[in-house]
Amino acid sequence: MNKDKDVGEMFYYCGHCGWITGKKIFKNNDMICEVCSEELKEVPQEYLTASGLLFISQDKRKEFIETVIKTAPEFNPNLFEQHEHILNEKKSNLKEQIEMEISTNRENEKDEKICCPICGSKKLSRISNVKKVAKVYVFGIFGVGDLGRTWKCSHCGAKF
Repeated sequence: MNKDKDVGEMFYYCGHCGWITGKKIFKNNDMICEVCSEELKEVPQEYLTASGLLFISQDKRKEFIETVIKTAPEFNPNLFEQHEHILNEKKSNLKEQIEMEISTNRENEKDEKICCPICGSKKLSRISNVKKVAKVYVFGIFGVGDLGRTWKCSHCGAKF
C-alpha cells in the first residue's frame, strides 16, 4: 500500500475475504477490512480507470476477483461467500449499540436535568394545573404563587 499519498479516493481489497471498497485514505493510516479486520491492499491500476475511481468495466472487476483475490494464498472462500452478510450484521449491531447508547443518554439527561435547585433532591412531584386553579379559586390573589411553578420538591418543599 502506498502510504505517501495525502488524500484521495482509491479502491482497496481484502485478500482474505475478497471485500472490495472505495475508501478515502489519509497519510499514514492503515486501511483495515471492515469484514474480517485484515489489512487492505490497493487494487492494481491495470484494473481501474485512469483516475483510479472506477473499475474499467464489470468484466475487469470479475477478472480481478478471479485472478487476484481468489488465487491469493490467504483467500478464504467461506468468508468470500459471507462477507456481505457479515458486514450487514456488523452494521446492524453497531446501529443497535448507537440507538441503545442514545436512549440511555436521553434517560440520564432527563434524570440529571430534573432535580431541586435548593437541595438537589430528585424526589419531585408535578404541580398540576387543576391544583393551581383550585388554589387561586380558594385563596384568590394569595393563591397565584404556584402559577409559574411546575415542580414541588418532596424533600424541602421548594416550588420551581
